[in-house]
Amino acid sequence: MEIPAVYSVKGNDYSTTVDMTVGTEEKSFDITRNAWTPVGEAAEPEGCDYLLVEIRTSE
Repeated sequence: MEIPAVYSVKGNDYSTTVDMTVGTEEKSFDITRNAWTPVGEAAEPEGCDYLLVEIRTSE
């Protein structure tokens, strides 16, 4: 999956991590359960346009 310009992810009851890229840099974000978590450009001071490439969840 590739979703461009992601800046926030809504968590649920599962443990969730998302993997994102900007250029050649890769970064993972842990998502807060049952809340919105800033990721990508919302979480970085440079405001770069991140691409969501993977979502991992577990109970």
